[in-house]
Amino acid sequence: MRRRFLVLVNPTAGVKGRGLLPRVVAALERRDAEVVIEAPARATEMRRRATEAAADRNFDAIVAAGGDGTFREVAIGALGTTIPVGLVPLGNGNVLAHDLGLGRDPERIAHVLMEGGAAEVVGGLANGEPFFLMAGAGFDARVAARLNRRLQNRLGSLAYAPPITSAIVGTPDRLRVTVDGREHDAGWVVVSNARHYAGAFELVRGTDVLEPGLHAVLFPPHGRTALIGGLLALAAGRLHRRRDIAIIPCRRVEVHADRPVPVEIDGDPFAATPLLIEPHPQTVRVIVDHFRQR
Repeated sequence: MRRRFLVLVNPTAGVKGRGLLPRVVAALERRDAEVVIEAPARATEMRRRATEAAADRNFDAIVAAGGDGTFREVAIGALGTTIPVGLVPLGNGNVLAHDLGLGRDPERIAHVLMEGGAAEVVGGLANGEPFFLMAGAGFDARVAARLNRRLQNRLGSLAYAPPITSAIVGTPDRLRVTVDGREHDAGWVVVSNARHYAGAFELVRGTDVLEPGLHAVLFPPHGRTALIGGLLALAAGRLHRRRDIAIIPCRRVEVHADRPVPVEIDGDPFAATPLLIEPHPQTVRVIVDHFRQR
C-alpha cells in the first residue's frame, strides 16, 4: 500500500476539477497517507521536480493533479524509473482519466492511488519529445494554438467555440503522411496512443492507453465539408464507420506539408511540420484500478 505521495498541481487547471483535489487529499489523509503538495509555476519546473522525486525515492508515488498536459510533464520525469504516477483529473478534457475509467469520486481516486496496480504505458515521440495520448497536425493543433487559456480556465469547454470556428473556416491543410512506408494524403492527422479524444469522444475503438501501439487517424483532404463530417462522426461515436477516414495501426509516421502546419501533443501546442512520430523506447508506470491492468 502506498502511503507517501508527492502531488504536483497545475494551479491553472480547468473549472470542472476545482474542489476535487482537497477532497482527494482529505480522503488520503483519513487513510493515514502522507501528502506533500507542490504547485510549480511552469511546466519545465514540474518536469524537473518529478525527475528529482523519481530519483530520490522519498515518495511511493508522484501524482499529477491537472489535465493531460500536466500528466505529460510529470510522466516525463518518471520515464524509465520504478516510481508510479497517479492522476487527479482537474482538466477540462481529461482523455487519460476517460481511458482509465477513473471518474471524479474522491474516495475512489484515493483508493486507487493507495492500492491500485501499476501498469506500464508506452508513449510516443514527436520530433523527439515524449507524448502519452496523442499528437496531431492540422485542425486540432490550430485549435490548441488559438485557444485562450485564461478564458478556458473560466468557461471550460465553451472557450473552444471561437478557435474551433476559426480553424474550420480557415484555409484547409494538405498533408503528406507516410505511415510505415506507405504514403497518404490527408487534411488532418492524429496519431493516437489512447481510445478517447478531447474528453470522452471515442477516436480509436478497441484500444486504450494501456494497450501498446499507436494508431494514425487520417481525415480526408477534401476541405471544410469533409472536416465537419468527420467532427460530427467523432461527436456521435461513429468515426470508425466513416469510409473516408483511415485508422491505421502504426509504428512510424512522417508528416510533411508545403507550408508549416501546427502540431499539438497531448492537447497542447508543440511545434509545426515536418513531424516524425515513433514509439518511445521507455515506459512510465501509471497507477490504475487492478481490473484495468493488462
